[in-house]
Amino acid sequence: NSQQVLFLDSEYNVPNYKDDAGIDLYCDSDGIIKSFETIRMKTKHKIFLPKGYYATVHPRSSTAMKGIIVHATVIDSRYTGEIFIVVSNIKNEAFKYLQNDRLAQIIISKKIQTKLQVLSSDQFNLLSSDRNENGFGSTGR
Repeated sequence: NSQQVLFLDSEYNVPNYKDDAGIDLYCDSDGIIKSFETIRMKTKHKIFLPKGYYATVHPRSSTAMKGIIVHATVIDSRYTGEIFIVVSNIKNEAFKYLQNDRLAQIIISKKIQTKLQVLSSDQFNLLSSDRNENGFGSTGR
């Protein structure tokens, strides 16, 4: 039972492998990201997601090796505009990208309907788990 996702781009290519989770996003133009700069980069894509679905933008695995951070962002099903990616250059030198470079990918997911319940501090403190507040590698290396 698959849903149809509409992806606008005349040059869009389907993933190389049908089981790939991510769909590559292509840079719209050439550009430069200055050292330690964060930009909102245009892509060549628009998307229309069916009700009950959302998309997240993630880095491609090869992008991290370039000293570039692609920030994760969420695209809700009601958004139909252009897909942008937020990119930071953490190197001491400028990073040049070219039109059609692929720095990010989009992953489409089904939204799980949840019900938010607001608790007082006292009610929240009654909750417990085996993990409690332990985080950030608290179980070891």
